[in-house]
Amino acid sequence: MNGKDKRLHGSFGDSVIERKEEADVEEQQAGGGEGKQEKTAKGFKPNALLYLKKIKEPGFAAELKRKGCSGWPCHAGFLCDFCMLRPEWIAESKLEPLNEEIAELKQSIIILRKQQQDVETLERAERLVAGKYWSKSDEERKMTLNSMLEDSTARVEAQEATRAKIAAEKVRDSLLDQLSRVQEKVKLQEKDNTSLKQQVMALQQTLEESRRKLNFVEKDLEDKRSMISEAFKEKSRATTEARRLKLEVEATNMEIAVKNEQEDEAASSSSSS
Repeated sequence: MNGKDKRLHGSFGDSVIERKEEADVEEQQAGGGEGKQEKTAKGFKPNALLYLKKIKEPGFAAELKRKGCSGWPCHAGFLCDFCMLRPEWIAESKLEPLNEEIAELKQSIIILRKQQQDVETLERAERLVAGKYWSKSDEERKMTLNSMLEDSTARVEAQEATRAKIAAEKVRDSLLDQLSRVQEKVKLQEKDNTSLKQQVMALQQTLEESRRKLNFVEKDLEDKRSMISEAFKEKSRATTEARRLKLEVEATNMEIAVKNEQEDEAASSSSSS
């Protein structure tokens, strides 16, 4: 294992984390004990089933979340949270249990065939011992029937495998379709967000312009208030001055009236004497 294989890039490539030897051992055990060169030669892919089992462990999940996605292959041969979002990996992880079940069924069929062959051999031996004769045509007929049975069983297995593959492909296509719809929704949301941002910027500019106009109007209003206050003060001074002049005029008129009365009295007294 060279230095490049032992070092895994962390999230966004901002850190480097040493690959753990025990993780390599566990990965080899889960993958059937194959070495690193054999996995590379066979096009090794991360073990999704083992990942789904291990990710339930709190320590392992926390470690993966801390280290982040390490690229391909993922950490210790497992799929990280980021890669598990990819529909093709989810589809493959669902397809693997079906393939394992098919392999188990094939193995069971092989065992049953062997048992059937053993039973048929015993039956033939019993017939030979009991009847002491050998029927070649019966044996050929049985061989033909067994061959037909094997062919039909193989066809059933092939049909089951094809059906499982089609189901997995449908799941994959459905997930890909869902992903494309989600991406379209995200694009539309981004467009809406861009439009809303532009509207907000326009409203902010309008608000700023309104604030400037409001400041100007407030300043103008303050000036007018000052002018009105000065006008009221001037009016008050003029009113006071008018009252003073009116009082002076009234006093002057009274003085003139008194003088006129005095002159009239003086004139009347002089005429009587």
